[in-house]
Amino acid sequence: MARDKYDALGPIYPAIGEECTTIVGGGPDGLYLYGEAGEGYSGGGIFMDEGAAVRYYRPSSELCDLLLKAWEAEGEDQKCELMEYEIKGTSFDAKLIYSDDINHELSPSELRNSFLRRRFGDKPVIYPPPPDHMRDMK
Repeated sequence: MARDKYDALGPIYPAIGEECTTIVGGGPDGLYLYGEAGEGYSGGGIFMDEGAAVRYYRPSSELCDLLLKAWEAEGEDQKCELMEYEIKGTSFDAKLIYSDDINHELSPSELRNSFLRRRFGDKPVIYPPPPDHMRDMK
């Protein structure tokens, strides 16, 4: 990574880890973030391996802001579209994924599921129930 890119992204990565830790309620060992960012949007999901299953945590607006900040910090020459961020023990690893490495024939949910399968195998993912106002919509 070029020095100026490192200078821009270096402080953002720990902040991403701190926000993910807050979202899952501490104990971040084994945390996996699938993050997306682009012009005017950011999002993704946080996943924790619980043995027989994987639990999903919704990203906060603060985390989405950090993902967008990381995307913007990359500069104009080439921007990543996805980020994989893992915490193992007290260390983290952030991998930026660029357009050439993405199967654009997949829908966004299929793409995310392909990354989750590669990371967690066939373990089921536990998603929270939809908010009450969404359950009433038909």
